[in-house]
Amino acid sequence: MISHMLPYLMRSGSTADRARPTCARARGLVAAGLIALAVTSVACGDSGSKETDSGTSDTDDGTLDQIALAYTPSESSVLSGTLAIATDAPTSVVSVVVEPLDGAPTWEVPASGIASAPDGRSHEVMILGLKEARAYTFTATVRHDEGEGQPERSAELMYTTEPLPEAFAPVQFHGSDPARMQPGVTFFDSTSREGFTATGGYLLAVDALGDVVWYYTAPTVQQPADLRRLQNGNLMFLGFDDNGVDPMAVEIDMLGREVARWTRESTGIVGIHGDLFELPDGAFVTMGLELREISGYPNDNTYKVVGEIVTEFALDNTIVREHKLLDILDPYRIASQDFHNAFYAQLFGPMTKDWAHVNGVIYDDSDDSFVVSSRHQDLVFKLDRQTGALVWLIGTPHASSAVDDSWPFLELVGDGALPNHMHAPQVLPEGHLMVFDNNNKGRASRAVEYAIDVDAMTIEQVWEYSDPDYDPAIFSIFIGDADTQANGNVLIDFGATLVDPTSLDTRGAYAHIIEVDRATGDKVFELDVRGAEGDEKQRLVYRADRQPSLYAL
Repeated sequence: MISHMLPYLMRSGSTADRARPTCARARGLVAAGLIALAVTSVACGDSGSKETDSGTSDTDDGTLDQIALAYTPSESSVLSGTLAIATDAPTSVVSVVVEPLDGAPTWEVPASGIASAPDGRSHEVMILGLKEARAYTFTATVRHDEGEGQPERSAELMYTTEPLPEAFAPVQFHGSDPARMQPGVTFFDSTSREGFTATGGYLLAVDALGDVVWYYTAPTVQQPADLRRLQNGNLMFLGFDDNGVDPMAVEIDMLGREVARWTRESTGIVGIHGDLFELPDGAFVTMGLELREISGYPNDNTYKVVGEIVTEFALDNTIVREHKLLDILDPYRIASQDFHNAFYAQLFGPMTKDWAHVNGVIYDDSDDSFVVSSRHQDLVFKLDRQTGALVWLIGTPHASSAVDDSWPFLELVGDGALPNHMHAPQVLPEGHLMVFDNNNKGRASRAVEYAIDVDAMTIEQVWEYSDPDYDPAIFSIFIGDADTQANGNVLIDFGATLVDPTSLDTRGAYAHIIEVDRATGDKVFELDVRGAEGDEKQRLVYRADRQPSLYAL
């Protein structure tokens, strides 16, 4: 039984129930402000139009005769677009304000969303954060660049967004307490599958009330994929190349325009997967794959074994550094029967063995190292970035290995348990480690935080959370994420929650995303990505990430 009777701030009514101002009404609202403006132009754009022009605005002093506005929606989203500002004299943009005509709060586009031509006569403004089927007024205020004491002049344009696509990710918002949340928007991927066959995917962001405020879709978004905000404000995600077989990394801007891609052909990296982590120098670390034929397994078996490679690559496609895990760990260590899964059959052919199944690699700048999560080895371990040497491991020796007794395992002290089949390690400022523990052995998933004492080589569980509203316990059989926020809250993604955890049936598996007040254990944000009752499609979310804004700050 699942209970959602929580003291949340709930949205009042569905999208269809909200008032949608008519163009005539909007004109009346704007006209009321004409007296206060030196110059104002108003135009209404019909939902679905590709471009909406505002006409021109005339002044009476001869210094600036025309301001023209035109809005063009993004090709990949009905919620984003470009507002073009054209003037007949050089101008600087003072502000661009977006006003929802349903009474919701207005906002101003930050400087990072505005680009101006060298001659100052044209400006492009990135409009982000719109919601579906709503009417908005865009107000652009400019100042003449020439001469002292020039007045500010404004023009207005109204635009109504289209509804979300019919096949959009089924986001079910349950409630939130915005005053207690970490401020910002929540980014996540959402992909639909029937078994292991993808049926489409989205990257999206929702606000504190669970409303979709940004999304992107393309044929490259096919499987649960890491999504990262880059230092330049763009997004990078793991997608599939045009051949539908090879994974690749893709960079897009916030309007969904592809900026770059890193493919097997361009980088030489086979099977980019698991994680994308931007390093301080602008390079990236991810996981690549190799295939080795290895003999000497029990019963004199020889297997084709897939092994991960911790790989750094630069923006120019150069591979900077590689650490091959088959050379660092023990290829004969079979900690899980998932070793026999043909997960990589599409890349390497049938009967290949998924030995490590690495699903996370991050950089720890405190000691220039990588922290790696290996699902099938039931290990989280730290590697020296320069040498690839093992610094420590979270896990236990396994009977199948003749050498892992000598590895530098951390000893668990106090109450708690080590994770298994986990995902998404996060190094916290104080040196603690947050992990999403799928806990396939116990069928009860959780977010868990550990304190690590490197000098004593010990690990201590200091916090854990599993949603108490689920009985039996919530179980994400694969994928998931847990991120500590700046305010101390924890954002948790149970990315493949089973409808019935006792059956291990993945039909209808869905994503459950919550933000938890760590001090009280209260949920302050909650939504599911889930189909209607009886829908057997999997609705999966690999990771969730809270960002302060849709814009680069």
